[in-house]
Amino acid sequence: MEVAAPEVILDPEHGGTFELQVHNTSSIVDRFRARPIDPPPWLKLTHPEVPLYPDQEETASITIVVESTRWPAAQRIMLSGQVYSDEDPNEATDFAIAVTVPPVGDPAELRAEPAQVRLRDATSAKIELKLDNRGSNFPQLFELTGSDPEDVVGFDFSATIVEIPPGETLSVDVMLTVPPPEVGKPQSRRLTISGANDQATIETQVTIEQETSTVQLRLDPAVIKARDVPHGEGMLIIDNRKGGVERRMRLTGRDPEGAVRMSFRESNILVRAGTESRTGFRVQSTNRPTEDEVSRSFTVVASDGTNESTVDGTFVQTTTPAPITTASIRLEPEQLNTRDKTHGRFRALVDNTRGSRTLSVRLGGADPERAVGFEFDVLTLDIPAGRVSRVGVTVSAALPASGETLAREITVVAGNRDGSVQARAEFTQAASPAPITLAKIRLEPEQFTLHNSARGQLRVVVDNKSRALPLRVRLAGRDPERAVRFSFDPPRLDIAPGQVGWAKVAINAPHPRMGQQIVRNLEVAADDGNAMVEAKAELTQTTADFLPLIRIVYTLLGGLLAAVGAFWPWARDDWPVPLYTVTDFPGVGALRNIALEDPGTHTSQPIARAIVLVLIAIMMLGVLRAKGTVTVVAALLMAVVTIGFMVYASVEFFAAVGGSGAMLVIAGAVLGCVGGLCVRRKRP
Repeated sequence: MEVAAPEVILDPEHGGTFELQVHNTSSIVDRFRARPIDPPPWLKLTHPEVPLYPDQEETASITIVVESTRWPAAQRIMLSGQVYSDEDPNEATDFAIAVTVPPVGDPAELRAEPAQVRLRDATSAKIELKLDNRGSNFPQLFELTGSDPEDVVGFDFSATIVEIPPGETLSVDVMLTVPPPEVGKPQSRRLTISGANDQATIETQVTIEQETSTVQLRLDPAVIKARDVPHGEGMLIIDNRKGGVERRMRLTGRDPEGAVRMSFRESNILVRAGTESRTGFRVQSTNRPTEDEVSRSFTVVASDGTNESTVDGTFVQTTTPAPITTASIRLEPEQLNTRDKTHGRFRALVDNTRGSRTLSVRLGGADPERAVGFEFDVLTLDIPAGRVSRVGVTVSAALPASGETLAREITVVAGNRDGSVQARAEFTQAASPAPITLAKIRLEPEQFTLHNSARGQLRVVVDNKSRALPLRVRLAGRDPERAVRFSFDPPRLDIAPGQVGWAKVAINAPHPRMGQQIVRNLEVAADDGNAMVEAKAELTQTTADFLPLIRIVYTLLGGLLAAVGAFWPWARDDWPVPLYTVTDFPGVGALRNIALEDPGTHTSQPIARAIVLVLIAIMMLGVLRAKGTVTVVAALLMAVVTIGFMVYASVEFFAAVGGSGAMLVIAGAVLGCVGGLCVRRKRP
C-alpha cells in the first residue's frame, strides 16, 4: 500500500481527497477498506470498497469529510489510518497523511453596549465592547484604540491587546471620561473605537449625550463601601451656588438592576441660592451577596418639579467568607478500638484559626447503619477567630456477637446556617468470646463410693478463664437413669473474670439391693442461658450382704434356745409321762417300760431330749455348708420331734403340754429354719 500524496488541504465545501495504492498480496479475492485511527471528532473518511483479485493492485480514492455544524479551527494534523481486509479485519496496513484545515472566515465584528450613553451631571461612563469571532475558524489578534473629533475624551480599556479564539466572543470593558459641558447647555459627542491588526481594521461608534443641571449633586464618598453588613451610608451634597433662586428639591434614588434600596435623612430639602446643602443617605442591598465582593451602581435624583439633577454612585458590598467555610474539624483518635465495651470516647477539635469572625456551630453525629449513639459534652460551640475548641464525644453501640469484631464509620458534623464541616473516624468494637465458651468445670471427686447409704456430697468447681467478662451460670445435674436427685448450694454462681467459683452438690440416689453394687454416671452442667459446660463423675453405690451374718446369728441363736429348751421342762405340770428309755440314764442299757414312779422319767424324757440335742448339733453345723438345706431339715425335724412328743403326751397321758422348754425348742427350730433360708439364691 502507498499514499499517492502525503498532504491534503480541506475545502470548506468538498472536504479533501487523497489516493491510496492498494495491492492484494493474498491468494483470495478480497475487499479492502480504510479507517482512521483516533481521528478528531469532526473528521470522517468515506470511500467505495476496493475489490481486488489475488496479486492485483488498484488506486483507491479516499475522501475526508468534515462532520460538524461549524468549520473546525484552522490547524494542521497528522492523520493515522489503516487499510484492512473484509475477510480478516485484523490484517491491516498503517498509513499516515497530513491534513490541513485552512483559515476561513471574515474579520471579527466589533460593537459597543450600549452604543448611546446619556450623562447627566456626570463626566464618566462605562461601556462594554463585544468582539465577535464566530464568523471565522482562526484566532484574531487586535489592538484597541479610541478617538473623538475634539480629542478630549479619555479611553481606559481593561485590555488593549486582545486575542479572540476562533468561533467565540470576547468582552472588554471601557471606561469613558469626558469633560463637563457648560451649565445648562447639552452636548453630544461621537466617539470611534477601533481594533486593528495586520489584516484588517474593525470599528464601532459610540454616542455620548451630556447634560448639566443648574443644581449640581455630589456624593461623599462616591463609592459607598460595606463590609459584612447589607447597607452603607454617605453624604449627599446639593450645590446651588451658581443658581439665582432657592430651590426645594425632592430626593429619590434608583438603580438599573433594582438590587439596592435608598433612603434619605431628608427626602425634601430647601437649598437657598448661592449655597449648598448636605443630607445623609443610606444604601441597602435587597439581595444576599453571592460573591465575596459585589459592586452595584445607583443614581441619586434631585428634582424641583421642573428640572432634575442626578449623580451616580457605586455601592461595594464586601463579604468576608463565613467562618464555617474556612473552619475544619477532626476527631482524635481517628481510629478507636475497644473490647467488650458498648461505648468509646473521642475528642472533636473545631478549628477556626483561619476565620476572621467568631464561629458558632452546633454539633451532631451520624453513622451509615444508624446504630451508633452520640453524646457531646457541649452541644453548641462559640469559637473565637484564630482559636481551636475541643469537646468530648461519647459514642455507644451494641456489642457484636461473641468472638467477633465490628468496625463502624462515624461522622461528626459541626454546622450552622452557612454550611457545615465534618470529620470521620472509625469506631471498632471487639467482643471477647462468651465466658461460657472458655469456662472449665470439674467435679471433686470425679469418682466416689457410697456404702450402705443413699446420700452423698461432692463439690463442683467452675473456672472462668475469661480475663474480661464475668460469668453467671445456673447449675443443674442429671444422670442417664434419672434416678439421682441433685441439689446445689448455691444454685447460681457469679464468677469474676479469671476467678474460680464452687458450690456444694448433694445427691440422693436409691441404694442397690443388699449385697449388690451399682455404678451411676453423674453429669453436672453450668448454663449461662446460651450455652453450657459439663463435668462428669462416677458414683459407685454398694450395700453390705447381711444374709450370711443373719444365717449364722439366727442358726446359732436358734440352736442355743433349743439347747436351753431341751433341758427345761416340756410340760407345765408334774404329771409323769412314761417313755422308753435306757435303764441307766444317762448311760445306755436295755429298753424297758419304766415305772411311773421312776424319777428318771419324771421330767426329762431322755430319748426325746437326746434326739433334740442331736438335731440341734446338726442344725448348727449346717452353717458350714454353702446351702442351708441341712440346717432347715434339722430344724424342721427338731420341731416335728418336739411337737410330736407334746401331742403324744397330751393324748396318751393328758399331760399339760406347752412347757417353757418345749416352747424354746420350737422357737429355736423356727430361728434355725429362718437362718437356713438366709442363703443368696443365684438368679437365673
